[in-house]
Amino acid sequence: MSHEVDRPVRFLAFGNNVCRNIDPLGAPVIQTPIDITGNIDCGEIIWHGWTCTIAKDYYHAWGTDPLVSETTSVLPVDAIRRVIGFDRPVGFLHLDGRVSTTHGIKGSGTWDDVAVTGLGAVYASRSLDDLIEGRSPQGPLRHPLLTSSVKLYTTESRVLALTLGPTPHLFELVDVRSLPPRQRKTDEPIKVQLLEEFEGLGVQTVVSGSANRFGIITEAGEAYLLGKGDPELLDFGDEEVRLIGIGSDFEVVVTVQDVFVRGASES
Repeated sequence: MSHEVDRPVRFLAFGNNVCRNIDPLGAPVIQTPIDITGNIDCGEIIWHGWTCTIAKDYYHAWGTDPLVSETTSVLPVDAIRRVIGFDRPVGFLHLDGRVSTTHGIKGSGTWDDVAVTGLGAVYASRSLDDLIEGRSPQGPLRHPLLTSSVKLYTTESRVLALTLGPTPHLFELVDVRSLPPRQRKTDEPIKVQLLEEFEGLGVQTVVSGSANRFGIITEAGEAYLLGKGDPELLDFGDEEVRLIGIGSDFEVVVTVQDVFVRGASES
């Protein structure tokens, strides 16, 4: 995680480092947040997962994923819009909208955004018409407030979609096939659920975490944890939240003044 660019960029590490995917020089388990800026030699991280971390400045990755050592997968990072994958990188979305594998095989179609869950389900967005008419891998997405293209966020088996525009709306996309028959109540393959708790809060940032949990930061600098039940407001008084990280059993929150950890390190 890093502070904003108008200050010296610093990176903090915390959690499971068995694959050396967080700190290439650190211990297998980092029990309290530590500064690893000097160990990773980069100015911005664009993707991280269980097997590796990828930096933006130039092609620079560390961890145990085959991508780290396969020279055939080296790509100019400034041409990449997004690294696709949850646990490990499985492809790249390029600035021209085309998708390629980590070995450089490039598709012909173009997309605004592409995401993959930990279970391997592929979700993609293009124009609004394409979403509504189902010209996307997941099928049609229909909701009265879905009036623009979306940014996609995934965990092991959950998917969130945030509309792009002055009034953001946050949706959960539920694969109807995963629901018990009594809960399906639709012929569409994807059930689009508006997360009403975030209406009017101005969602600015969505962070994909572990254990099917998300972190949400609003324009007022409030942080929410979205797990199985209702969203939980993480209260830090008047301090504005800048960053949030979600582990399998802990959360790390960076405010303007402090770094807070709740969970694994407290035991």
